[in-house]
Amino acid sequence: MDSNLWWIYDGGTAVILLSFIFITAKRGLAKAVASFVGFILSIVVAVALCNTVADSIYHTIIRSSNVKNLTKHMNNTKFVEMLDERLEDIGYSISVNQNKLETIIKNSDDYDNDIIDYLNKINGKKLDEKARLEFLLHDCYADILKAMISEELSPFCAESASRQVIDDPKEFEQLIPLFFDAETQTPAAEYICEHYVDEPYIYCFKLVVFIAFLGLIMLITFLITKSVGKGETMETSFVSHAVSGILGMAKGAVFVIAIAVIIRISVVYGTNQLLFFENPAIEKTYVFKYIYEYITNYK
Repeated sequence: MDSNLWWIYDGGTAVILLSFIFITAKRGLAKAVASFVGFILSIVVAVALCNTVADSIYHTIIRSSNVKNLTKHMNNTKFVEMLDERLEDIGYSISVNQNKLETIIKNSDDYDNDIIDYLNKINGKKLDEKARLEFLLHDCYADILKAMISEELSPFCAESASRQVIDDPKEFEQLIPLFFDAETQTPAAEYICEHYVDEPYIYCFKLVVFIAFLGLIMLITFLITKSVGKGETMETSFVSHAVSGILGMAKGAVFVIAIAVIIRISVVYGTNQLLFFENPAIEKTYVFKYIYEYITNYK
């Protein structure tokens, strides 16, 4: 969404809150209390159960499939082939000898230092400072892992893994020796899942489980409160209206959270763009961005 339309998020939040305040205050205190309890219960249950349920679904149904899918698209030369291609594309007009690169990596106990030392000798002269080449090398690692994961798994997981490699390249370097197993790539696939795939996959399931529980209990609450206070007359007390309005605002806040989660679900399942907190419209909001940022970073 265009950043100039940021007001839709905050404006929508305000409309929802005001609507819930007005409607809840108008329906009477008994209905307000009953629906408030139901809404609060819905978010408590959703938060309490989403972690356990999502984790269970992933590890019992999905994880083994992820390992198999990663394994079948990997072999003991693929990493070197991909690294060769990306190193030749970092902007220095170099031609990398794949066999020599493989030998260096297999015998190295300091990948950054040895690969950079090789790059600086390819053309018989120093290409660049170590810090710059190290940054580019880590970027190559990130691109390689992203490509491996995106072949079979979700774009969200691939993007998440790429960012994680940039943040902690040493963690990725522990994966490199596993790529050279001539018999099986399962250990490498297991490592990728454990360190890069499991968490984002479970996060995606958490969102779906959360909104499922939240929506179900909110629906039950709606059905129950329809029968609550049927014979109740409209209160004339200012205190009753005020209390009902406050409870309505809390209900509206729960509804706004539900909308934010739905937006987040549409992002992580629907596109490989704006996967993290990069939506320019949301970033410019005054209120909605804090709700969305919390959901984005929820673990």
